[in-house]
Amino acid sequence: MNDIDLTPEQLQAIKTLEGPVFVAAGAGSGKTGVVTRRFVHAIATGYAGVDEILTITFTKKAAAEMMERIRSYLHERIPVEPADEAGMDRMAEAYRQIERAQISTIDSFCTSLLRANALAAGIDPNFSAVDDSQAELIREEVFDDCLKQLVLDKSAEAVEFIAAYDPNLKGELFKTVTGVYATLRSQGKTVTLPVPQLPDIGRAERELIEVTAAAREVATRLTEPNRNQSNGLKKLGCLEQALAESDPALRAHLAEMDEIKPGSMGPAKEEFSRLEEPRKVFVNAVRSRIALKTLALFRDLLESFDLKYAEAKHKLGVLDFADLAVQTRDLLRDNPGIRRRVSARYRLIMVDEFQDTNALQHELIGLIASNNLFLVGD
Repeated sequence: MNDIDLTPEQLQAIKTLEGPVFVAAGAGSGKTGVVTRRFVHAIATGYAGVDEILTITFTKKAAAEMMERIRSYLHERIPVEPADEAGMDRMAEAYRQIERAQISTIDSFCTSLLRANALAAGIDPNFSAVDDSQAELIREEVFDDCLKQLVLDKSAEAVEFIAAYDPNLKGELFKTVTGVYATLRSQGKTVTLPVPQLPDIGRAERELIEVTAAAREVATRLTEPNRNQSNGLKKLGCLEQALAESDPALRAHLAEMDEIKPGSMGPAKEEFSRLEEPRKVFVNAVRSRIALKTLALFRDLLESFDLKYAEAKHKLGVLDFADLAVQTRDLLRDNPGIRRRVSARYRLIMVDEFQDTNALQHELIGLIASNNLFLVGD
């Protein structure tokens, strides 16, 4: 990006060093070039030194390319606007100190911060950051152990649960559990599932008992029921059987029938028309309890996986990408002294390709930014 190519909007973004700034632009519009030139402008004007600017990029390749462009601008002493001799000297000095510049991915930034504050973070300072493929191998081994333990603890219930989720044992349950785990971790949330509020099955049963009894009473008027009426009476019998059963699956099966057509029920039309809504409420209440049982098994497996995966990583002395962000967030959130020290270190914080859907990254950056945050995104 040559200076002559800079638009008024780009120049404004580059030169506005005070206050929070957000730049929104599409791909190929020179957003990264704005970050690069803003870095150089801050150096040339004396606003910040090389090690007083934190620049976060999306990939290691982007970080390397940005470093090279900044190095080139500083080496050739190309400011955004004409600089005096002091400005040129600052650029020359910055070029000699460029290796001190913090231009990195969020993962690399977190790794450095955790190593420097390992004791406060409660981790081994010699930890290794594992990539996705290495972490996947650990997750697979841990998940197998969790699945075996679930079968030992829950026996037939666990076997039925596994068969329902993954009848052909193709790893669908593994993908589901680790997918939910990854989503929760990437959001910085506790790895668990909420317990839903269940419908009042007692009330549903009482209402269904009331309307079935009323329908049964008037059914005696159908002395010679036709085929449609006989079908309605058969469905009424299924509802009564569902109310008498104790097995939840069978109760739901018996009550989950086709709708009774009240219009065909002759003198019993009004009473049979009242069956449908309580029937639906009752089926929903029974199905909810069946689902809750399944959810409880899934939650047990998810929480067991979370615990054992953390233990495995601790034993191996490794952290995965989610750990880096979560533990850095926790370090900064729970240690005001460290947070103030890190925040005071930077005159400028710039984030290229900002992911506004990544709540954890947003929270982490927000902990150290004050009035100096510059975000670039789509």
